[in-house]
Amino acid sequence: MEFVVIGKIVNTFGIKGELKIASYTDFEKDRFKKDSTIYIGEEYLPFVVKTYRVHKGFLLLTLKDNEDINLVEKYKNKLLYKNKEDIPPLKEGEYYFSELRDLD
Repeated sequence: MEFVVIGKIVNTFGIKGELKIASYTDFEKDRFKKDSTIYIGEEYLPFVVKTYRVHKGFLLLTLKDNEDINLVEKYKNKLLYKNKEDIPPLKEGEYYFSELRDLD
């Protein structure tokens, strides 16, 4: 599988397991939608999104079966990934930033 970075966990939020996310995508509603799978860290640990909302310029994300601060605190400062196969193609002539890297 090939993965694309979609954000970074910058902190936790509250005690119910919400993660404060710095988003690296313009397609937040698609990348973090409920019941979609995201991957955490370079181990690409899979998690299912339970909730997603925007708060003061950051995303707040809850993962299914991880609704406790003690379960998610270890993921602070980890990158979030999406499986590239789960990302729909853009219209002709449009490109994702990751597709433009290393081009002349």
